[in-house]
Amino acid sequence: MSSSKIIKSGKAAPSILSSDINVIGQLFADGEIHIDGHVDGDVRSATLVIGESANVKGEIAADDVTIRGRVKGTILGKRVHLCATSHVEGEIFHEALAIESGSFFNGSVHREKDPLAKASIPLDVPAPSTETKPSTNGHPDKTTQQPSGQQIN
Repeated sequence: MSSSKIIKSGKAAPSILSSDINVIGQLFADGEIHIDGHVDGDVRSATLVIGESANVKGEIAADDVTIRGRVKGTILGKRVHLCATSHVEGEIFHEALAIESGSFFNGSVHREKDPLAKASIPLDVPAPSTETKPSTNGHPDKTTQQPSGQQIN
């Protein structure tokens, strides 16, 4: 199949943060995120899986949230599942909640009709700008030229 005839399926592959990844800041995805590393910041996606080796400090918000690792912060989800290996400290806002025997939970639980409405990262996060700016090589009055003589935009 030629590259010009590739058809997108409409559903992206899950984004996976392996156990050797450390993130400081916000994560946002329209699809699924699977975290096995460390995140210090807020996470927002449609589906979120916190793996057994994961450690997340911050707010997490998703339609479907599955926790197998450690979370310290607020969890907002339509469906929240705390697995037996989970260790959660904080508040949970949910429509449906399942807590397996063996899980650790210290905090409060609030049943809400629309728990995601309280999320610090809104659903309509603007897409990053695809507009590129000319490279100045540290000089505001000069732009970099490509070898062909065309200016980079």
